[in-house]
Amino acid sequence: VAVLGLLLSATPQEQIAAYEAAGNDAGALAWAEWWAQNEPRSPYGHLEAARLGLKQGTRLETVDWHLRWAYALAPDNPRGLHLWGVLEEERGDIQGAREAQRKAIALRGDYVDAHRRLAALAQRASDWTEAEKELRWLNSSLGKARDHDVTMDYAQRKRYRSWARAAARSLACAKEKNHRSLAKKLDSDRYEGVILALKRWITTGPWLSNRLPLQSERLE
Repeated sequence: VAVLGLLLSATPQEQIAAYEAAGNDAGALAWAEWWAQNEPRSPYGHLEAARLGLKQGTRLETVDWHLRWAYALAPDNPRGLHLWGVLEEERGDIQGAREAQRKAIALRGDYVDAHRRLAALAQRASDWTEAEKELRWLNSSLGKARDHDVTMDYAQRKRYRSWARAAARSLACAKEKNHRSLAKKLDSDRYEGVILALKRWITTGPWLSNRLPLQSERLE
């Protein structure tokens, strides 16, 4: 009775999470379908039904239907666009998948799942441009931290000491700010996605199939 009461008092999202945590994806999907049917003006049931349908890898036409409904209800929801990208990927439309993930990121710049998918799709499409964007994002903090480390090193030299004493406070504050920004990025899920994408590119990139045997040159 207590368990039944708990189930009746739980929200659809909580019900779905409980079934999924127990490994019952079919039960979670059934709850998501119920949610979508009983709250027709909300996109969230449709989004959960689409996510779980993609997780199970079946009934892609039903996933398509749910995502179209979710988009009609909330066209600016980045999660819906991200899931549409995953669906396009499942259907083999890599370009369509990339466009959807770009739109999701445009709506929410810190959407880690979309960044990860986009980096993986760039690797599959042999497109280094997307990986370069992610590297520029990381280097924006790496470069600033490095530059201030170099500046602080020069400040120890005799010829710069008088200038360094006058600027000591501002230099220390700038260094702390840039190092904090870099540490935040290095601890982020997006950084992990960048490293995984680069690893895939290095180990399985298309350039491997065109590599030539190394030749040494005679030194005079």
